[in-house]
Amino acid sequence: MRRLAVALMCVLTALGTGVPRIARSADTGSYKTEEVKLGDLPKVVESLTFSELGCHYAYFTKQHGKWVAVVDGQAGPGYDGFVLGVGVQNLPGTPTLIFSRDGKHAAYSQRKGKKWLVVVDGQPGPEYDAVGFLTFSPDGERMAYYANDEVRGGMVVVDGQEHASETNAQFSPDGKYATYNVKTGGKGYTVLDGQTGPEYDGIVQGSCIFSRDGRRVAYAATKGDKSVVVVDGHPGPEYDAIWRGSLVFSPDGGHVAYVAWQGGDGQSTVVLGEKSVVVVDGQPGPEYDFVPNLQFSPDGKRMAFVAHKGGRTFLLAGQPTYLTYLADYLKTKDEKSVVVVDGRPGPEYDYVSGVQFSADGSRVAYVAHKGEKSLAFADGKQMAYVPQKGEKCLAVVDGQPEPEYEGIQEPVILSPDGKRVAYAVQRSGKSAVVVDGQMGPEYDYVMDLQFSPDGKHSAYQAQKGKKWFAVVDGQAGQEYDSLYPLRFSPDGKHVAYRAKKGKKWLVVMDGQPGSEYNWTGDVQFSPDGKHSAYQAGKYKEWFVVIDGQSGPQYDDVSKGPAFGLDGSIEYMVIKEKALFRVKHVPSPGP
Repeated sequence: MRRLAVALMCVLTALGTGVPRIARSADTGSYKTEEVKLGDLPKVVESLTFSELGCHYAYFTKQHGKWVAVVDGQAGPGYDGFVLGVGVQNLPGTPTLIFSRDGKHAAYSQRKGKKWLVVVDGQPGPEYDAVGFLTFSPDGERMAYYANDEVRGGMVVVDGQEHASETNAQFSPDGKYATYNVKTGGKGYTVLDGQTGPEYDGIVQGSCIFSRDGRRVAYAATKGDKSVVVVDGHPGPEYDAIWRGSLVFSPDGGHVAYVAWQGGDGQSTVVLGEKSVVVVDGQPGPEYDFVPNLQFSPDGKRMAFVAHKGGRTFLLAGQPTYLTYLADYLKTKDEKSVVVVDGRPGPEYDYVSGVQFSADGSRVAYVAHKGEKSLAFADGKQMAYVPQKGEKCLAVVDGQPEPEYEGIQEPVILSPDGKRVAYAVQRSGKSAVVVDGQMGPEYDYVMDLQFSPDGKHSAYQAQKGKKWFAVVDGQAGQEYDSLYPLRFSPDGKHVAYRAKKGKKWLVVMDGQPGSEYNWTGDVQFSPDGKHSAYQAGKYKEWFVVIDGQSGPQYDDVSKGPAFGLDGSIEYMVIKEKALFRVKHVPSPGP
């Protein structure tokens, strides 16, 4: 109810057409508080949007019979209409009003007569029959959208420049490069910042990926009834199909891998006995019956995947040369699964899942199942694992099996430095947590198991009867009616969570309960872990609690709080029928 109330209050709070910004400041504890008025309350607000970072907002409202977009209190030009929700005209896609991730730039689409246009930072672009798929580059410095003109056809508009295209542009993570697909004369090719790639019968939409540093690009293309993956403009081996979504760069950008299919006719949507191979840097590995996905270690030096062996039958749906999903799944009696790490297969089990590396890449763990099993289906598309009586589960760490239990909750947790291991097990209808090989107390249920960022502490939620409590380093805390996710500070020295006690809410920090309120938000920590902040409210008064101290009171806190890299805290509030941006700046030390 609190979130709904906030949303409704936000809808009533955002109009400010040319309202002067009035800054007010005051001292609050070790912070200096600054308030900036953004705008007065409106009567009509549509598509209210907040930036991901920073306290910026925008919405559509009606003025003098025209629809205008208001961004941070500043109204743009008036137009004849806009579209609620997603897409414009026949081009569903991203919302029609977006911010760059840093909140410094805004773009939106509006209708002018029978035409549509996109406005970027208040500057209107050309008019088209339809526009959509508005997107900023990750660094916020570039912008693209898709447009359609009855005479000229489809095109992508990148940084205000038009290019014939059948897809919208995709930016590299660093924002330096933009790529899109073109199809002409029955052939398709990609364009990377003006450089045309090789021609193919088709470029698979949605297959393009960049390396994290933005220097490398890869995508899937069709060539007759075959498929190839093109990396940095160079095609790899041809296969009957490429598994959709398997194409991935290692985090360091040094390697690229994908799952390919071979052995079928490349045309039929029913494939019996096809084999899949993992291709790393253009080199295929051994054949397996099915490999669902690939995973690189965070440092990019290692790779792991689950491989199924023993014969399977797949009924495939979608484009044969770029498989979208398994429409059905039939297991065979002798089916086995293995985890392959750095090209070396581990022990065989009846089923394995939850493969993950430690943050430093030094260790890998997963859950293995032994015994009878079956697979269930939902709408013929999703498969769910159903354990049968007598099945056993175990954690496998670096290829070495741990003790067997009736069940294990996924995933096995590894500390960031790889030195510690934890997982939750079930036995005799109870749950317990095993940390570094030591079994903890039994509870009715446990969840949210995690290590602190420095790996020195472990924590999880536990239930006993109708009560919930946190268990930190094996020590159970105070019981509450509800408990919400545990959160360690970035330095690992503090742990906090929200708790409900009767009809009241409170935040528990390092085991110490704070003041009780009608409602509280999630705890946010400063980058150095030394400070905390969260929303709280009593009756009609709302405020942000910083380091346990209540800040100024407002009619509502609409967004935030969020810490900046400099330790400042920023959020948006409603006061005196107006919207304000509030910023707490750390006061200089003595």
